[in-house]
Amino acid sequence: MAIGDGIRRNIAEVSSIERDRFIEAIRKLDTTKFFPDGVSYWDKQEEIHKNAHFNGVDVHGGPAFIPWHRVIVNRLEALLREVDPALSLHYWNWTTNPRVASGPRAALFTDRRDRDVPLGF
Repeated sequence: MAIGDGIRRNIAEVSSIERDRFIEAIRKLDTTKFFPDGVSYWDKQEEIHKNAHFNGVDVHGGPAFIPWHRVIVNRLEALLREVDPALSLHYWNWTTNPRVASGPRAALFTDRRDRDVPLGF
């Protein structure tokens, strides 16, 4: 598997180079890409997600979750590809520690890639 193959992989298993490109793409969505109302692409995505919880509505708990989530994930991937066309939106296996790096794995939330780091959050 290589960058640009269009496959969504576990973010903890991508190379450090791909992880860094992914993080840089997110930074660019927040600092260089803006809608006409002045809101960054990243902040608009967050706003859409946050608004799905207003007034006691929790999209995560109802029958609309799967189609809603599919749309928001596909939308984020399209935005990422605007700043780096070779990237795919990866997934995070929530059953594993995203700060752990071993072998060729890249830790997601830290630059420390050479040993286990306690979650601490």
